[in-house]
Amino acid sequence: METQTFFARIRKYNYLILIYTERLLQHRLGIPLTNPIKIWFYEIRSITSPHRFYYIVRNATYLLKRKRITPLQWLLSILRLGIPLVLQDFRATTKVFLIGFAHGIMGRLGIYNYLR
Repeated sequence: METQTFFARIRKYNYLILIYTERLLQHRLGIPLTNPIKIWFYEIRSITSPHRFYYIVRNATYLLKRKRITPLQWLLSILRLGIPLVLQDFRATTKVFLIGFAHGIMGRLGIYNYLR
């Protein structure tokens, strides 16, 4: 069961899979930047909080370790959200990255207060 995808496990139990592509909630995933950051052809319009970045790094590392995502997917997810944070606060970003990476490798999931 470990190697099956989420949807394969759902189908195994005869559940119906529905995918709804329209937005159900009006929410903001990041803090809008007054001046977007342009990297080659990609433009970053908002940044995330260090707290959210910790969870993204931890979860992506956990998935990478279990071969659920490729190293390229891991790298792109980290860079996309990490670059603006590094430019804003290098020290805090490095701290949450290292803690999130370590927790992902160790498999420590759940709520974590990284400010301890």
